[in-house]
Amino acid sequence: VQRDLQARSDMLKIHQTLGLITAVPMTTEFVLGLVTSGNVANGSTDTGLHAVLGISTAVLYGTTAMFAILAPKPKGLKPSGNTGVHIDLAWIHAPLMIAVPILGGMVNDRVQNHQPVGDLRDIHGILAAALVLSYLTSMTVMTF
Repeated sequence: VQRDLQARSDMLKIHQTLGLITAVPMTTEFVLGLVTSGNVANGSTDTGLHAVLGISTAVLYGTTAMFAILAPKPKGLKPSGNTGVHIDLAWIHAPLMIAVPILGGMVNDRVQNHQPVGDLRDIHGILAAALVLSYLTSMTVMTF
């Protein structure tokens, strides 16, 4: 039991550190997405940096999440307080971390093939904003 508690503590410390690190490329990616969207609206097809940073952020996010998911959980542990809010918000940002890159890939394919993007760009942007907001809020409730 003590070994499991120590492993959990160590894994959650790594989760917390990687979570803080992940916030930087995620926020940068969101701002870069706004710039890239404006450039594409003006005829550019250069989405490479945004796409690469998006994929990198998704991989870092996944790694961060795995440390929390795989940490041994004590029997009968019920999340409460800030931890409960943090876990509830994960149910928002985790699916968005899957949906946003998929939609981004769809938008990117259309841009690269000079096809109309339609509402996909707006949907991608709105979901990306919800992702960043829910992620940063989740991080904030555990930090402060």
